[in-house]
Amino acid sequence: EAETEAETEAETEAEESVDAEGPVSQPDEEIEDSVEDSATAISLNTRKRLRIPPPKIRLTLDSYLHNAGKKAVTIEPTGSYKYVLVQATDYNGETTLMVQGCPVDLGTKCKHPVAAKLIEASLKQYGLAMQVVGGGRITRHGLKKAKRKDGLISIFGYSKSFGRCDDCNERACALIAAAYPDYVVRWSNQGYTEKDEYRYKNDFTKCST
Repeated sequence: EAETEAETEAETEAEESVDAEGPVSQPDEEIEDSVEDSATAISLNTRKRLRIPPPKIRLTLDSYLHNAGKKAVTIEPTGSYKYVLVQATDYNGETTLMVQGCPVDLGTKCKHPVAAKLIEASLKQYGLAMQVVGGGRITRHGLKKAKRKDGLISIFGYSKSFGRCDDCNERACALIAAAYPDYVVRWSNQGYTEKDEYRYKNDFTKCST
């Protein structure tokens, strides 16, 4: 019961922060660009990050995640940004789901196709293939006053570029909850913009324990 009260407090503080100033985030935009349009709009340094080099070495997914120092979940420490859920495949046919968030420093120029390109570049240099399953928005709050949990992560919305995916946010929620056990993690298929986290606050389902 004490844990439930702590999680409720964490959510309440997050909702109040969203209703007030909100986290540092990417402003909402209604139009999704193609990969090419997004890449054209961003800086030369960022475009270098999106280039897909020839494979350095062929790794299994297990080696990629445990020996190459890569993560199944790559998200920003705070803010509201778009993300993609991808299925990675190695040369043995083994598959795993991965979450890639947009870097906050790219601002509104980072849409879902750019997030997909970022993780594709990382995977392909190790001989791994990937397919985008879908995407949405992540808003991550760090709440210092939470008694048990350090903060709140909300996964919601959808990707206009890759289309709606009924279970993407739920599956991403499970991955993020496993990667960040100190957070209250929840998901919803409602909304699209940052403000929708508060607007649809009663539609979220927790996936953290």
